[in-house]
Amino acid sequence: MKIMSSNVNRLLRYTLIPHSSSSYVGCQRCNLRQQSIRIPQFLPTVYGSRSLFTSPPSYHQKIGVIEENPLLQDVTGLCVSQMSEVNANIVDNVRRIFDFIESHDHDPSCMDRLTPASQAELPPRTMRDSYTVAQVPLSTDRGLRETHLNAFGGVRLGRILEVLDRFAVMVSYRHCVIPQQDSNDPPPMTIVTGMVDQISFGSEVLDGNLDLRFRGHVTNVSNSTMEVTIYIEQPSFARSDEWQVLTAANFVMVARSPTRKCAFPVNPLVLETEEERQISAFAVKRKENRKFEERFSLLRTPPSPEERLLIHNLFLETIDEAATSFHQRRQPENSVWMETQKLKNIVLCHPEYSNMYGKVFGGFLMRSIYELSFSLCWMFTGERPQLKEIDDVAFKRPVELGSLLLILAEVVYTEGNTVQIRSTAEVVNPSKGEEKLTNVFYMTFYVPTPVSRVIPLGYHEYMKYLDGRRRLIKMQRQDIFDSTPA
Repeated sequence: MKIMSSNVNRLLRYTLIPHSSSSYVGCQRCNLRQQSIRIPQFLPTVYGSRSLFTSPPSYHQKIGVIEENPLLQDVTGLCVSQMSEVNANIVDNVRRIFDFIESHDHDPSCMDRLTPASQAELPPRTMRDSYTVAQVPLSTDRGLRETHLNAFGGVRLGRILEVLDRFAVMVSYRHCVIPQQDSNDPPPMTIVTGMVDQISFGSEVLDGNLDLRFRGHVTNVSNSTMEVTIYIEQPSFARSDEWQVLTAANFVMVARSPTRKCAFPVNPLVLETEEERQISAFAVKRKENRKFEERFSLLRTPPSPEERLLIHNLFLETIDEAATSFHQRRQPENSVWMETQKLKNIVLCHPEYSNMYGKVFGGFLMRSIYELSFSLCWMFTGERPQLKEIDDVAFKRPVELGSLLLILAEVVYTEGNTVQIRSTAEVVNPSKGEEKLTNVFYMTFYVPTPVSRVIPLGYHEYMKYLDGRRRLIKMQRQDIFDSTPA
């Protein structure tokens, strides 16, 4: 989410707590407290002695210490897996799929008896059916800690992106139940990441010496896609038995037939409570927002009158008043040219980076792009940045093993202490002279002191500038009670 350090008092009014609305509530990590925090009326429905869903209607439109979590008072009543078990389960599912196909001589019809003709043939599933909790024991497993720790004592966010991707796959598999499937049959579908709608990070950095807990479930379903929402939590510094949510993510997962190479129907989602209907409604609204943004993107429609005036005035700032030609450009005070703030890297995609389907693992792509974007932001600002949000990650096509992956990160917009970076990944085929776009990332970073303005030169840079500005405005306008398009 989008709360900067200076806004920690503002974020506290969005904190969900399982206490009286008139009690003092402290932010354990910031040692702050605020009196008489009003608790929203839509506190989670409680199943028995615990709640399975612990989010406001927008589901995580504001995060600092995201919420104080009623579920965690009795999370031991649920089956909490180790993340290694989740990974092993996914690998086993995929191995069984391909062993089954191979045993039938790769006949495309071998899974037809397990494939429903339509979604109507499948039994509905609830949000509770897919609810999954898994833990990464950084406090006790030195080997895990070494692979997840960064040089500053925090958690490597690139690793977190990899784990999130795998965890979303596991949650999706738990949602899918096929009546024709018996215990000897493999899952008749593969699950891949279609896109990442949003990953939001709180104002507190994940601690590399504390356990991580991931929990998530399916929040919306269409014919062959599922939205999965995931929270990442760590123990409170004040009390080890209390956990705080520090990161939240929305993944859009796609079910595919492994033999027919087409969409695979998934179970419909039945909503049991008013809270679940609210959660699902906001998931639907997020989907509508994505369509809205695509329809009115700068690739389809021209800038608004306000935006045209903005970039014209920005252009005039770069013109010397004494000059009589538009060709003579000058750099405004406290600014840098956009074209100078870029960083590139090229990666040869080895089998080490493969997923279970023989393509490059999406989590590895996200990690590589994040780490390049982080490095660029640090070089640009001179200060170590904090990632606040990853927005609208599109996986446009799979990346084959052996490909050359060209990653480009660009600073496209700055405002105050905030830096907006646009990153792209392209598969390069030197033999054919081809470059194909595979991924586009938008990342928002925060640094302690205000940064220089970034100034476009050409029209294409002005469009990147406006796109970055739109995304920052959207991030700032999103409210816990409203997620309509900005």
